[in-house]
Amino acid sequence: MQLLKQIFDELREPLAAVGLTSDSEGDDFAFISELIDPPKRKLTQLLDCGKLFNSWSEVLRGRPVEKAWLHEIVSNWRSGTDVDKFDYFRRDAMHLGVHREFDHNRYLKGIKILIDPHGIPTISPPEKEREGLRDNMYELRKMLHRSAYQHKTVKKLELHMMDILKMMDDHVRVTGVGGRRLKMSEAALELDAVAYPKLTDTFVESLLWSGEDPHLEQATKEYERRIIRRELMRLVGNWDLPRHGEPGGPLPLPDQAAVIQGVYESYLRVAPTLHSDAPVRAVKVNELRCEVVKLHYGMGELDPISSILFHRKDDGRPCYGVTMDAKPLREKIFVFWNPDVDLSDTITVQRLSHAFTMWASNQVDRQSCPPPATPNAGGGHVSVTPSTIAAAARPSHSPHREQQPKPRRGLRIQASCPFDP
Repeated sequence: MQLLKQIFDELREPLAAVGLTSDSEGDDFAFISELIDPPKRKLTQLLDCGKLFNSWSEVLRGRPVEKAWLHEIVSNWRSGTDVDKFDYFRRDAMHLGVHREFDHNRYLKGIKILIDPHGIPTISPPEKEREGLRDNMYELRKMLHRSAYQHKTVKKLELHMMDILKMMDDHVRVTGVGGRRLKMSEAALELDAVAYPKLTDTFVESLLWSGEDPHLEQATKEYERRIIRRELMRLVGNWDLPRHGEPGGPLPLPDQAAVIQGVYESYLRVAPTLHSDAPVRAVKVNELRCEVVKLHYGMGELDPISSILFHRKDDGRPCYGVTMDAKPLREKIFVFWNPDVDLSDTITVQRLSHAFTMWASNQVDRQSCPPPATPNAGGGHVSVTPSTIAAAARPSHSPHREQQPKPRRGLRIQASCPFDP
């Protein structure tokens, strides 16, 4: 939005000459900005408390409330069903070879403009499109995030590229507004109107490949090794956290630093018990990397279908698409091992993967069976071993079986080198 504001400031007169105005019908310049980036949270809060109709002009200046539906076309603040997603879902699915797409033409032919219960005009698709929206758009979004945008290899490449950019940051300067010489990080954080647009893939790659700056030698070698030769960090494990209705769920999404520390401490305990004939490698905390991701329909735990005002085919009456069977949110934790040398050390990867499984089991056990209120003077946590997990899963023959905790299913954890007990 900072760049758009810069364009408006520089080209206001030519844009006004071709028709962009500010009058009683609204401010065209503000309208364009609001179409791209509407204040979604504020609009939703006002809608939920029934104050949006009277407060519309205090939040949006582009168009009056009678044309509120226009703000649902480019970036739909109600449900996320908009032409921006129609475009990139179709494009990305095609380039990824995913034979699944949302028929936006069918959707556009069937929509109407209806007044919602709060008096706000909104875009209303026919009720028969409800399942099609869920299966072919929202599920497609979640699938694209799982298989592409949030894929483990993509996460590895992102983390390696972040390391490379950090190596470059102290040695690269970009000219900004008024001739200021800025670091790349400064240009990005300050959104300098001159320097920020220069930070492109081509700019970074040209610096790495030119070899003109000896200070970038380390970054160039890292780029060639990680990005070109694909010597990527190893996957310790990725864990689908349990959701509502699943054993141990819902599990709060932990902090990345807490995950790394927990896996590291678990490794120190369990590593000597695996492959006893092989020496235990000293793994540093800073060699472990963690990424926490959320896969959903675009609104976190909320089902966008419930925010759409549909209309019935027979009489055109409005109805909301409330359903109870949707599970829009899936949360995942990735843990990677990134040693400076010897990425082929499979035994250490197996030990780390086992440590990650033990740590995850401990988190679920704590959630399912919280400890008593007595404080732990030692400040430690209970160690979970394979024998304790097996004992918890063993069926009970007690006559009071209904009072026993239910056996827990296996955790949804994947690893590149899982340890097979």
